[in-house]
Amino acid sequence: LARAWEAMARLLKLILQTCADITYFALLLALFMYIYSLLGMQFFANRLRFDDFGYPKRPGDEGYDDAEVPRCHYDTLLWSFTTIFQILSGENWNANMYDGWRAAGPIAVLYFVSLITLGMFIVMNLFLAILLSNFGDEDEEEEEEEEDTRYSSSRR
Repeated sequence: LARAWEAMARLLKLILQTCADITYFALLLALFMYIYSLLGMQFFANRLRFDDFGYPKRPGDEGYDDAEVPRCHYDTLLWSFTTIFQILSGENWNANMYDGWRAAGPIAVLYFVSLITLGMFIVMNLFLAILLSNFGDEDEEEEEEEEDTRYSSSRR
């Protein structure tokens, strides 16, 4: 039972150390999401409104106020941030890209491709690297301790 508590204490210590390392990652991720939220608002704010046939409606057009607004849009900072989080989590990001494409043209694809590339591949890999490095360091320390005990017992 004492060994189990010792391992539990090491595990909790490792989790706290990982949480401390992840704070810098969380700040980087929040900054990244904020920048892309502002870019999305610049490109797509109040442009993601479509008529019954799927054609975009511009401000001032007839029926603009009655046009359908997709669930994920960039009209406010909160919705923009939520949409970026949805895209980074991989949930229905392609439908959002198609809506952006319909509203702003094919150049909108560059925004979404850069968001997916930088967000999902680089930022998420950075998160996994931080997480795995801390657990990998713990495994190496345990192996060194085992080797030290084997070496000291063989010297006797």
